[in-house]
Amino acid sequence: ECFAIGAHAVRRAEIKAEQNVLVVGAGPIGLATAAIARAKGAHVVVADIDCQRRQHVVDHLAINVFDPTQEGFIAALSEVFGGELACVVLDATGNKASMSHDVNLIRHGGKIVFIGLYIGELVIDDPTFHKKETTLLSSRNATREDFALVIELMRSNKIHENLMKNQAFNFFSVGEDYQRNVVENKNMVKGVITF
Repeated sequence: ECFAIGAHAVRRAEIKAEQNVLVVGAGPIGLATAAIARAKGAHVVVADIDCQRRQHVVDHLAINVFDPTQEGFIAALSEVFGGELACVVLDATGNKASMSHDVNLIRHGGKIVFIGLYIGELVIDDPTFHKKETTLLSSRNATREDFALVIELMRSNKIHENLMKNQAFNFFSVGEDYQRNVVENKNMVKGVITF
């Protein structure tokens, strides 16, 4: 499902090969979005505030990662993208501050796609939004077409389920320390219970 949601966002963004794409948020949907965009041939960078999530991206996707709260983030992003900012920012955070800041991360004529849902009102700096002639989209759920793309990419080994499935638990013992192993487990992307 996460892969299909990512595929839908990538399709809505009309991502093409060689485009500079920034995915903000490295949770399951952000990971999937980054993997699908990369499979489409885009130059992908991921930004997340959590160092363990950034390391997971490096370990499984071997792409550049940044902490968006670090000083110099925008300059470093521009350097990775050859002196430009992102053509497309796909924000999977659902975080008000992140989503409000995305307009600062795109080049002139760039797109922002909100995948993560923030419940409330967002404020975007309108002069920057207009100056850059920004396209703003939202993306929600997935369609049969998106699931078909995910199946095709998995069959061709361009994406792999192990990007998500990074923990396994035995059915008979998972409840013994569920709070620590599952609820508080910041390293888990998706877990599987085995029988």
